[in-house]
This record gives sequence, C-alpha cells and structure tokens, in this order.
Amino acid sequence: MAAECIADEKRFMKTVMRNSYIGFTLIELMIVLAIAGIALSAAIPSFQGMVVRNRIITQANEFVLTLNLARSEALKVGGIVTIQAASPVTGNRFGGGWCVVVGNPGNCDGTLVRRFPALTGETTLDSVEGVNFIQFNSLGGLANTASQTRKMDLCYPGYDGRRIVISLIGRSKSHRLNGTDPPTSC
Repeated sequence: MAAECIADEKRFMKTVMRNSYIGFTLIELMIVLAIAGIALSAAIPSFQGMVVRNRIITQANEFVLTLNLARSEALKVGGIVTIQAASPVTGNRFGGGWCVVVGNPGNCDGTLVRRFPALTGETTLDSVEGVNFIQFNSLGGLANTASQTRKMDLCYPGYDGRRIVISLIGRSKSHRLNGTDPPTSC
C-alpha cells in the first residue's frame, strides 16, 4: 500500500510539472517595468544635476591648471606671462576660451604657450574685476594689478558656481560660491 501511495505521488508530481509554466507572466513583467519607470523618473533629474556640478568643478580645475601653467612659465622665462581671453565678451570674458602667452600682447597672437578652448554649454567664466587678462611676473606673483587679488567666477545658471581666487603671490584656490560670498559676476 505504501508503495502504491509513493507511485501515485510521483505520477501526480510529473503531471503537475508538465502542466506548470516556467517564466514570467505578462502582468508580472508590466509591474516590473512600471516600478523601473518610476525609479528612473526620480533618478534622472538628480543624475543630470550631478553631471552639471561635475562639469563646473572640472572647468574650474582646468582654469586653476592654466594659472599654475602661466605662473611656472613666468618663473621659467624670467618675465611676464599673460593669460589672455581669446574673445572677450562682457559677462563671459574667458568663456570663449583663453590662451597663455609670453609677454604682454593683449591678444593670443604672442609667443603662445597653450590655447584653451571655449567652455561648453551655458557655463560662463568672468573676472570679478572686469579684466580680460591675468599676468604673472618673473617671481610667479601677480603683475599689473592694483588690488591684492584677482577673482574669477565660473557660473552655470541654476547651480552654485565656483570662485577662483589668485593671491598677490600667485597662488590660486577654488571654492563653491554660496550666500556668504560678495556679489558675483554670475
């Protein structure tokens, strides 16, 4: 009797296994897609914001690299080296690109060290003092400036920008603009 029960149970399991389907039903698949769509709609705006913030930081770091390049070049040549706006426009003087040149040419036609392309997107880079150039002397300090520092603001509409400050001795630093900073050129 026990052997017959086991045999009946095995036949029953084989029948059940033959009649069951493996995989997802259409309803289950639709529910998973709906949940994924809701999750993506919440994540995409935050991802886009992260991309813009990273772009701002990268472009600020590129300009700090330019400052360090010009400063070291001034020390190397023992004279004036200028970071010159390639196409100065009020409100975005350095946004159209800039170059590092030896001397005081007033444009990018002098002895060119390096040229940097225009900023992408709606990003602007402008001097707080309204100048089209930054110069370093043979000691690596700022040249031809009446103030103690030069300040540059890198801005993107709707986001906190970056302020790049160049001290009288030529050192530069970048920090995020916030409510405690004085009015900016953004």
